[in-house]
Amino acid sequence: MLRVDAALRAGAAVAIASREHPQSELTLPASVLGYAYRRHVQGRVFSAVARALLPLRQRDTQAGLKGMTAAVAGRLVPELRCDGFGLDCELLTACARSGVPVVEVPVHVRYDSTASTTGLAATLRMIRELWQIRRAWRHKSVAVPPGGTGPLPPAGAESLPVPKAA
Repeated sequence: MLRVDAALRAGAAVAIASREHPQSELTLPASVLGYAYRRHVQGRVFSAVARALLPLRQRDTQAGLKGMTAAVAGRLVPELRCDGFGLDCELLTACARSGVPVVEVPVHVRYDSTASTTGLAATLRMIRELWQIRRAWRHKSVAVPPGGTGPLPPAGAESLPVPKAA
């Protein structure tokens, strides 16, 4: 959380934790090594599918920790429709379609158990949500102040000049 907070304080509009960041670390007991490897491969496959269907550049959309400025949250979050697994991909798609830059920061991941959401039913649900996001955001964007900071444009405004801080 501290790295996401630091990125936002440094001026990022949106910051996400990324297990694929070169400085990310992984801690796990030997008993979950096979599970962790399987999850890594599944994550890579999902990431490739998500990037093929959606306008995403991030290699890790599912690390779970995301932060954003109040201006970005105020404009994008009300437009999001996914309430489960797809929320992460929908948020990143909304950022991409609306021109909001996303900063990726390293994360320290600890595997303590082999609890999983990667069964066949969950996988099919995830793919269905990606298609729903693709359809919903194909021609959609949201006006967000440049840099994701500053006052919010009035609802319905496509773009307004944002006053510069003194």
